[in-house]
Amino acid sequence: MNINAKAYRLGDLNNETKFIIKTVGIDAPDMLPDDVPDGTEVALVDRNENQQSMENLNKMRCTATMLTKLYRESNFAIDQKMTFLLTSAILSDTLHFRSPATTTDDRNILKYLIPLDKIDNITSYANSMFEVKSGLTGFSTRQILLLDYKQYTFNNQTWGIGTGETCSMNKILERNDELLKEMNEEKKRFTRNFIFNY
Repeated sequence: MNINAKAYRLGDLNNETKFIIKTVGIDAPDMLPDDVPDGTEVALVDRNENQQSMENLNKMRCTATMLTKLYRESNFAIDQKMTFLLTSAILSDTLHFRSPATTTDDRNILKYLIPLDKIDNITSYANSMFEVKSGLTGFSTRQILLLDYKQYTFNNQTWGIGTGETCSMNKILERNDELLKEMNEEKKRFTRNFIFNY
């Protein structure tokens, strides 16, 4: 492709991403600087959700699925570290195919990557990723509420919807009263009509 590009990140790494890059043995991308020169081409790479997408758009659940297809279409060799990262991204975004938004392409691409990534047990590795991601020790109630939080407007009402992922449901249930209090405070703080967290 011969494009001179560099990967950056826009925010702090979550625990799952830290686990993945430590396991594969690479450094985290630098933070995107505030002083990017005017005219610099910047491509935001992220998975699309249906609400953020367009009609008749070819939807892929995971950016890693699209990237792997581009590698293959261009006949580029994918090294083991890259296949490990691509595998991890697909497992994360599709919740190891438990997400209803998983596509056939995601399944087929992961099947292609598995012999190349040298991960001994995909299920065990995926479970380790999810356990790390869902560990909430050290998180404030507000941080838990805003871990995967988005704002939506419909029927002239503003809704805040958040998703908390955990493998230890009892731990989150122990903080139920704290979360309800924080949700009410968030609703008042930003004049939301409703806040929903699941």
